[in-house]
Amino acid sequence: MNPRPRPDRAPGSRPSASGPGLQASAADRVAAQLRSGIFAGDPAPGTPLREVDLAARYGVSRHTVREALRELVVAGLVSQDPFRSARVRVLTRADVRDLFGLRRVVELEAVRRIVEDDAPLTALEAAVAAREAVEPDGPDDALRYTVPELDADLDFHRAVVLAAGSPRLARTFDMLAGELRLAFLALVHDADDRGHHRAILTAIRERDATLAPDLLDTHIRDGLRICLAAAPD
Repeated sequence: MNPRPRPDRAPGSRPSASGPGLQASAADRVAAQLRSGIFAGDPAPGTPLREVDLAARYGVSRHTVREALRELVVAGLVSQDPFRSARVRVLTRADVRDLFGLRRVVELEAVRRIVEDDAPLTALEAAVAAREAVEPDGPDDALRYTVPELDADLDFHRAVVLAAGSPRLARTFDMLAGELRLAFLALVHDADDRGHHRAILTAIRERDATLAPDLLDTHIRDGLRICLAAAPD
């Protein structure tokens, strides 16, 4: 006889209908909440994610927490070794090189297609304006890299890829986006790339098949250099 499945509910709560679909939905909700926290820097990279603590916090079963953590492991945001608690992923120098290498392939191919196909740039122009709008004005924040800038940076690069009109490039970028955000959040502290995005857009608008990819490549390599300098071995 199979054991009776444990209902996915907090202790003391009323039982409700359960099933694989509801279980998956609960795991998705926990994963989404954990993802939002990780993207805001809380919990920070390296922080243990203990099933018992998370189950109590979210009012779900440990099984649901386990499923949520598996989802985040697949997304590259959580690491889990046998016989140890899961942890928020700490990106090593090897991880960063691998991540930026694939990112470079995707984005440079996107720019090439945009220039060759004379793709519309409305969304890309809006992304550059949004990036510039979140740059801090005060001298005390002149170099500090803020979370709104981080979000706007990723939005710009996503807009570059989407403008190419390739669903496969877009899916690949989305696969990388979570790890890129984790890298920017943990490893980039000073903003020294302000103005790069406008220059890249201008070269794309002029359909310059040499300058546009060169500027984007330099921008990506600068980000790689910064992240490598801060990443552990």
